[in-house]
Amino acid sequence: MRTLLLLALLAAPAFANEKPIAYPVPAEFPSPNKEFVFVLIPPKSDDPSRKENSIQAALRQKYAASGLYRADDATKPLWTVDWYDYEAHPANDGVHVVRIHGENDQWRHYPNARKLPDETIEEQLAAPAVSFYANGQLLRTYSVRELIARPDDLPNTMRFILWNAGGVLSQDGKQFVLMTQDSRQNFFDLATGRLVEGRDAGLGNAKVWVIRISLGLVGTAVIVVMSLYLYHLRKK
Repeated sequence: MRTLLLLALLAAPAFANEKPIAYPVPAEFPSPNKEFVFVLIPPKSDDPSRKENSIQAALRQKYAASGLYRADDATKPLWTVDWYDYEAHPANDGVHVVRIHGENDQWRHYPNARKLPDETIEEQLAAPAVSFYANGQLLRTYSVRELIARPDDLPNTMRFILWNAGGVLSQDGKQFVLMTQDSRQNFFDLATGRLVEGRDAGLGNAKVWVIRISLGLVGTAVIVVMSLYLYHLRKK
């Protein structure tokens, strides 16, 4: 146990100083009913270090442009877009799609105990957070600041504040719900992109709860191991 703990402590600084290798690659985002697929194909990079894997290369060959396709027909898009991001949510109607702006989700694995400079935080709070489209045409965009109630509660990485805690389309296909890292729930009307309601989920900082749950699971595992160990001692 001591050896494992020592190895973890020794590895932690090296892990914290590493940066995720994340750059735009071809990606598919299926609609909940699986009838449509939203595709994002970035321009091909001339950088020899940015090699696409076989799946990504196949997507580039399969689809001619970024946009929405029927799941059974990759030859012709229903409509196209001229942008790229790492996360998107196409609706079941073949009309609407939600774009989540920001960096690759890998950055959430690289927390930083120190806050970023105030000017950097202010710039990122003013940046786009979520956009709503209908048939490829922009309906509305919201900044990070418009969705956040407590900016000081947002976790920091080495380069970015983390604000996105996950989004999902409602079962009736009429709303999009977006959680933020300060435990806010934002409800949007999918047809218009209008923010219908923003409320506190009452869960506390999302990052804090992840840590609490992780520690709880570790504590439970330790108790189980110690119980088994004592049981075997008594048997002897």
